[in-house]
Amino acid sequence: MVSLSLIKKSNATIPDHLPPSLVAIFVGGTSGIGEATLKLFTKSTSKPHIYIIGRSLSSAERIIAECRTLNPSGNYEFCQKDMTSMGDTRRLCDEIRSKEKVVNLLILSAGDPDLSRTKTSEGLHRLFAAQYYSRILLMTQLLPLLLNAESLSRIVNVSTGGGSEGAIDTSDMQALTLPMMQLRGHASTMLSLSLNRIAQENPTVAFITQHPGTVATPALGRMTGIFGVVIRFLTSILGWAFAVPIDESAERHLYLATSSAYPPREGSAKGVPMVGGLEELHEGVDGEVGSGCYSLGWNGEGPGRKAVELLEGYGRDGTGDAVWEHTMGEFERIQREDR
Repeated sequence: MVSLSLIKKSNATIPDHLPPSLVAIFVGGTSGIGEATLKLFTKSTSKPHIYIIGRSLSSAERIIAECRTLNPSGNYEFCQKDMTSMGDTRRLCDEIRSKEKVVNLLILSAGDPDLSRTKTSEGLHRLFAAQYYSRILLMTQLLPLLLNAESLSRIVNVSTGGGSEGAIDTSDMQALTLPMMQLRGHASTMLSLSLNRIAQENPTVAFITQHPGTVATPALGRMTGIFGVVIRFLTSILGWAFAVPIDESAERHLYLATSSAYPPREGSAKGVPMVGGLEELHEGVDGEVGSGCYSLGWNGEGPGRKAVELLEGYGRDGTGDAVWEHTMGEFERIQREDR
């Protein structure tokens, strides 16, 4: 486990090692982990240009006002978009590409805690639309801008991860009928397989998926279905004794977003040099140290040998290719129907 004290020590060196005017996109930045990490990034950087993506205009206006107080030198823009919609996701990417030539950081924390298995108007499982499909679409559409970055080029995907990869049901990629207990493993493996594919084709960008643990955020209160009832019941009984405080979660995500402990496979955009006590590169999802694609738990550890072997097997037997073909096929179908 990477200690919080060392993480704070690393984060404190960000102004010394990263240049001014970094361009960062926070998808899901209007509440919870995204908001907390955004504010910490704002305080830690010089003249940042930050895009805040979310659905709530009132929340965005409040956060932008707070960011201007935290760092008056920054530039803050809100884009009101629904990340369960692939159409909205494409329009967001078009807007950013029309304004920027470089993006340094993409942090994805938007999620719809709807466990009812309902479909969006585009025919996607609502839960997976926000947790998987829109994230892959954002990454692939914004990669040209990330590839232009020099000092920092990174995607941090706040979702399932950290060795929680499990079996995939290729007959139900969207997990519309999958038992609840298999959802996390299924989603985590789809993400890891897809991100590793993108990372191999784009070795100068670092890709990190991290499961944040239990963090007291508004998303827990909005979680639907019996699972949501169980989570709220357990937290009402146990309190937040075992939860990760939101301030600590923000520190940990800023560290993931900037530390050279999680570098891309190639290139110079490695981030902040490791401070004393943090001297080892992390192992990627392929089992190689510093391989550019990482799957982590809340404490920065993972993925673990079992997950690495599972992903290797899916790479060999064609399951990884099947996941990618399914994903691209859904994007093409939705784009055709949008015309």
